[in-house]
Amino acid sequence: MRFCLPIITSALLMLLFLSSPASAQEVSLLGEQWKFQLGDNLLWASPNFNDTNWKNIKVPSILPQQHGKKTKGWYRVHFNADIRNNTAQALLIEYIRHADETWLNGKKIGGLGHFEKPWRFTYTNPQGLVRLYPIPKGLLKNKNNVLAIKTSIGFGSAWGAMFPGGAGIIDGDVYYGDLEKLIDKQQKSIIVTSSIDTLFLTLSLIDLFIIFFLLRYTLTNTREFKWLIVTSLFMFIGATGHDLLYLSNIDVHLNLLLFIALVGTPISMAMYFWAQYRNISRHLIATITMVWLCIVITLLIPAIPDHIKTIAWYALSLLITCFFIYAFFCAYKGIILKRSGAIAQLVALIFYLIFIRTQWLPDIFLGHRNIQLGSLIYSYALLFAYFQQISILQVNYKKLLLKVVNVNELVRSSIARDLHDGMGQHLASIKLHSQLAKQEQKQEYLSHITGGVNASVEELRRIIHGLAPVQISDKSISAAINDESKRIESTYKVIVTTDIETIDLSSNKAVHVFRIFQEVIRNSIQHGKATEISINLRQDKHNVHLNITDNGKGFNTHKKTPCNNEHGFGFISLSERAAILDAHINIKSIQGNGTQFYIKIPLN
Repeated sequence: MRFCLPIITSALLMLLFLSSPASAQEVSLLGEQWKFQLGDNLLWASPNFNDTNWKNIKVPSILPQQHGKKTKGWYRVHFNADIRNNTAQALLIEYIRHADETWLNGKKIGGLGHFEKPWRFTYTNPQGLVRLYPIPKGLLKNKNNVLAIKTSIGFGSAWGAMFPGGAGIIDGDVYYGDLEKLIDKQQKSIIVTSSIDTLFLTLSLIDLFIIFFLLRYTLTNTREFKWLIVTSLFMFIGATGHDLLYLSNIDVHLNLLLFIALVGTPISMAMYFWAQYRNISRHLIATITMVWLCIVITLLIPAIPDHIKTIAWYALSLLITCFFIYAFFCAYKGIILKRSGAIAQLVALIFYLIFIRTQWLPDIFLGHRNIQLGSLIYSYALLFAYFQQISILQVNYKKLLLKVVNVNELVRSSIARDLHDGMGQHLASIKLHSQLAKQEQKQEYLSHITGGVNASVEELRRIIHGLAPVQISDKSISAAINDESKRIESTYKVIVTTDIETIDLSSNKAVHVFRIFQEVIRNSIQHGKATEISINLRQDKHNVHLNITDNGKGFNTHKKTPCNNEHGFGFISLSERAAILDAHINIKSIQGNGTQFYIKIPLN
């Protein structure tokens, strides 16, 4: 309930003030011909400056992005005014992005924020705040008034290095009128802005609260969970800013925080999906991360020349594009594999990619808070996907627990049966011949006793072999798999082809790899009815690769894979062992055309 009150209050305030009628005393300047020029020259504030060669521009609209251009620009508009009204006058700009300086007839009448040098992020600037500048008495004329507005275009002279959401006068109206009327309108606009920002801030805090609650109380945190936290933190930074901090006079280098959120969110998104699929080597991921970090540091160090930063920005843009493509590919692959939560993840990505493209949205869209809204939708969609995964895990663990109990009873019964039918019979024979040898004092009974002991030892070895892979204790994993392949070939009368390199694995990893190998072979023979099996074991610099192919009847991988864990103890066991090894499993199978099982195990 505590979280709901700020949301309800913010929504009511927005509805109240957005529905307020406009004052009849306002004179709009949007009907005049506006001009715009990139660059910065104080002479452009003069009413006598000749701006006939300047580009005509529509106001309001998003300023276009251009490569190699200045990071500042000027608007100019000429207008006539009716100054018969003797009341105090003021100029009101409903929405202008970032810093500005506003001049009327050559006199500076106001300005908000700080103008920074290119690629600098040291200030907290307004992101889309209403401007109200009183007009000094006698400054406004009947004819040939010139309004000049200096504004920031972006933080760098590269295409795309603009403020998220666009730059310039991108929304609302520009007009002059009675000061008292416009003060009331300004206050209403500030309340609406604060209410929207409070709404976003509250929803972001709820998102983080839920995540940290899960971090503390959820028993099973999947590998991607930490990247869910990082992504939400980046998005929280992006959603908190806008104008609430500026209005509260909180100087936290908001420009820097927003830049970090802008460049950090894509890589955290990509890492979130990589943690689930591990379809790229750790070495490559580490290299990409270092490249990304070096580029970001290059952009942030003031001493590095601007032309180097422009090149670095394009390299970063290329990396960010690759991050989004990779995330989109993984989300789509998750749907193909029928992973729990995959649909929610794909929807989250689509919404985010649409919302970060301001050009795809209406000009008046929550004060151009499209990135904040897209971030919130993405965060909550990922939470929904995570809750779906938790619910599937709960169901699977219940199934697993039941199967473990049943398997435990089966193993007990199997061991008891083997001991009774095997060792039990041999020991009974040994006991009988021992009694006969004692009673009749005949040497021939000793050979029967020796044979019974040897048979008991062999039977005991057979039982132990089924309980633990003793081959691993004194052999390498390569030798153990090779010996087991020969035993399988002779026992089950199947053709086993091996291509096995000498692999050096720790005993802990070797046991899990051997058990995975046994489980796959068992599935191939028992369920796939395979008659030919090919085994390939090799090692490169970073990973061990085990590839097992059979000619069995195959199965539908969309319905039964270790990824969805919905069918069978064997598949759950494979998935659990792969998770312990931090390994990646891939299964390709077509009904009637055999199965190919591939697992990649990282060495480190």
